[in-house]
Amino acid sequence: MLALVGALLGVLYLASVPPTSFKSVADLNAYLEKTPELQLLDRSYFKGPVSSSRSWEQKREALLNGSATTVELTAGEINAWMSAKFRKPSAAAAAEG
Repeated sequence: MLALVGALLGVLYLASVPPTSFKSVADLNAYLEKTPELQLLDRSYFKGPVSSSRSWEQKREALLNGSATTVELTAGEINAWMSAKFRKPSAAAAAEG
């Protein structure tokens, strides 16, 4: 029961504070120079490229169907897959579909 409460508190903590995105290590180092002491609620991540092609869909199908023994995804393809799954559609995309 205590582990469940801890997990719930962890999820609430992660959802309560928006993370800071960095495009490179140089950006992170510049931020750390301005803020040498990190706060308890500071979170950050590196923003990677998002592939504009839809090649990840074919690779996903091959993975799910079991037709391929290995599937190689680039960072951009993984980001495009996650963006398609978790981002809300924009107003322009909703008007087209």
